[in-house]
Amino acid sequence: MKQPVMFAVMAAASAAMAVLGALQLAGKGPLLNNAYIYASDSERRKMTPEEKRPYYIQSAVCFFIISAVFLLNAVSAWTGNRIFSYISIALCFCAVAYAIASAVVIEKRRRRNGEDGGSES
Repeated sequence: MKQPVMFAVMAAASAAMAVLGALQLAGKGPLLNNAYIYASDSERRKMTPEEKRPYYIQSAVCFFIISAVFLLNAVSAWTGNRIFSYISIALCFCAVAYAIASAVVIEKRRRRNGEDGGSES
């Protein structure tokens, strides 16, 4: 084992992110999503569980990807092989791309379903 402390920290972070991802997937706990966090209090209160579900799923997928990133870095610290670090960097780019693409899809669905809050004539 090349870096035991780094391995332990990364493995613990991976486990924590996996737990958060599982909680988000189950729809339990606080909704850890920018769209929800930055929404006004009135918007948050009127969101039904069905409206929150896509945000929970988006958060869960992101937490699972982050968990994989930490796990790959833990393996890199364990083995000393940098290829795992390079894979984790690529996975970070995938996480950002997923977050942007899924946010666009969620917003399009929300507007298509008439939940944009705008007045229609």
